[in-house]
Amino acid sequence: ARLEANGLTDRTVVVCTADHGEELGDHGGLGHGHALWSELVRTPLVMAGPGVPVGETRVGAVSNRFLAPTLARIGGTSLPGVPGALDLLENAPPGEAWFTTSKGKWGDARYQELQGLRRGPYTVHWRVTAARPDEAARADLRIFDVLAHPEQSDDLMSVREAEARELAVDIDGLRAVAAELR
Repeated sequence: ARLEANGLTDRTVVVCTADHGEELGDHGGLGHGHALWSELVRTPLVMAGPGVPVGETRVGAVSNRFLAPTLARIGGTSLPGVPGALDLLENAPPGEAWFTTSKGKWGDARYQELQGLRRGPYTVHWRVTAARPDEAARADLRIFDVLAHPEQSDDLMSVREAEARELAVDIDGLRAVAAELR
């Protein structure tokens, strides 16, 4: 209402999102930053304003890292030099999201680097204890079919180890790109 009262609705984009969710006992914990469970990494993304389709809903995993390129394009510019920049309004959701924490808990170990990737029905969690993902111990990987078991209660490493390792290699590539941007 205030935007409308000030004549700004035709040139203002409003975005509602978050950088993390909250665990409220779902996996035995409280708070955020300590794990990669869906309740901690799934967040809303709602956009409204000029250049944003009205009433359109898109389903699929997407990363907030694509928000800046999307807003830049709406604002009439781009972000040159940003690898993998994707406009969320001009492209289908990529179907993947990468997430990480350096304060993770894995078993009894605390302050672990945890990396995760959601692609298609699978989410992999990788506790980074080895220099390369192909050297990761089997115990440092988890894989879940989040479509079949959204509560992530059934670790499929015994039957999906190859997929878990492939996703961990892809995470390593994303980490390398992010390190170059720093």
